[in-house]
Amino acid sequence: MENNELKMLVGSDENIFWEGKPERKCYVLKSIFNVMLPFVVVWTGFDGIFIKAIFSGEMADSGIPTAFALLFIMLHMTPVWIYIGGILTSGIRYKNAYYIVTDKAVYISSGIFAANTEVKMLSDITNVGFTRGLIEKNTGTGNILLNGHTDYPVRGNSRTRSGFEIKSIKDYERVLKLIKDLQIDL
Repeated sequence: MENNELKMLVGSDENIFWEGKPERKCYVLKSIFNVMLPFVVVWTGFDGIFIKAIFSGEMADSGIPTAFALLFIMLHMTPVWIYIGGILTSGIRYKNAYYIVTDKAVYISSGIFAANTEVKMLSDITNVGFTRGLIEKNTGTGNILLNGHTDYPVRGNSRTRSGFEIKSIKDYERVLKLIKDLQIDL
């Protein structure tokens, strides 16, 4: 699948060596099984007690109007709605995700409502690495991390993090090697 908008940003003097999208299965699974999942399960269980009380009439018996109790619970479940929204928008984020590696730069397109594009020149990349979590290992994918001169330190960690990643791709080892080789050629 091509992303012509991202390709338009590639300079006429650049050669595209690799382009691709994240693995769909991995992308969707990561939106479901993220750090919020245990929190949402506990939160929903806690609110479930009150929802049961509302619909069984126990809240009305205690003098709390049913409409108020429902409104309060709906508002109180905001973290659950945010989590569900993340799952529902994973398809749109997947559609907007696209990566291009040229002989001069790495282009990344991402976003929910609009495609956001980031470009990192190979000459600005100082560290290249990869990560593979449980989901990546089970789907045969990996994430490539690109750190550069303008990165900021992560609180409580000696590493830096730019947020510039090629996420959930099948051929992460080949692309990692390609970027390292292109850096050497510079």
